Amino acid sequence: MTHAENEDQIGNRNGNVGAFLIGSILGGLTAAAAMLLYAPQSGAETQELLRSKADELRMEAEKTFQNRRQAAEESIGTRLSSVAGRLEEVATTLNQQAADMKDTS
Repeated sequence: MTHAENEDQIGNRNGNVGAFLIGSILGGLTAAAAMLLYAPQSGAETQELLRSKADELRMEAEKTFQNRRQAAEESIGTRLSSVAGRLEEVATTLNQQAADMKDTS
């Protein structure tokens, strides 16, 4: 298996984890909203609970977004370092081949 294939599998796993987390959050919020709507409370209390849950959802979504963003930035940094290293290897090889050709002519 090549390095690129390994990175693709890791990317797919990260995507699956992200999808699972988003699904879990949305499922939990749907259940919480249903519970609140069927709870025997006054309209003002229900509105306050809904507002509170919406704030929690916003904070959780921001946290998830920041975590995914950080993971993406780290992945990009790793890949750029890998590409830079490979480019240095290619440049060194080309310079060596040019020097060898110059010596033989």
